[in-house]
Amino acid sequence: YMHAVYKNLGHYETIDALNLAKYLRKQTYIHPDRIAIWGWSYGGFYAASVLADSNGLINTAVSVAPVTDWRYYDTVYTERYMGLPFAEENLKGYESTSLLTKVSNFTGKNFFLIHGTADDNVHFQNSAQLVTALIREKIKFQSQYFPDLDHSISSGGYINMIICDYLLFHLTGENLDSSFARYKNKNFYNHY
Repeated sequence: YMHAVYKNLGHYETIDALNLAKYLRKQTYIHPDRIAIWGWSYGGFYAASVLADSNGLINTAVSVAPVTDWRYYDTVYTERYMGLPFAEENLKGYESTSLLTKVSNFTGKNFFLIHGTADDNVHFQNSAQLVTALIREKIKFQSQYFPDLDHSISSGGYINMIICDYLLFHLTGENLDSSFARYKNKNFYNHY
């Protein structure tokens, strides 16, 4: 795995997730339209990448604090795995894995973008650039921003509640208010 992803972060991981989705859709005990993905940080990038490349296999994703273009992320990490974003080095790799080049693939899908505005790991610019691109293409999506919160988005359980409610609604159609009423007193939400 170390060499497969070199200069191509997100490519093979996305293929793996889509192969899993194909397998799950064939199982009789899984409803093929009730498969979703969510992730945080690299996982947020991963979830959004899978949604963008899913061709209908997965239609719902929650992406928390995602890298949207590796040019916006920490150079020490990024250049170790992606090289430099120049034509003679790996510009193609940066462009092919950028969510900003896949915006049209979000059309008609359920996408929930979450980010803390004081994130010092994956800077808020990542989400801001993606939002700008989605709006420019008139693609519907949902977003939730946490003013002055960092990468961990410590929100007293609120973030878990909105992620669960979003997934519950888009996978089952259950009303968010009834979901909130049922779960608001459970300890599950208080872990983060």
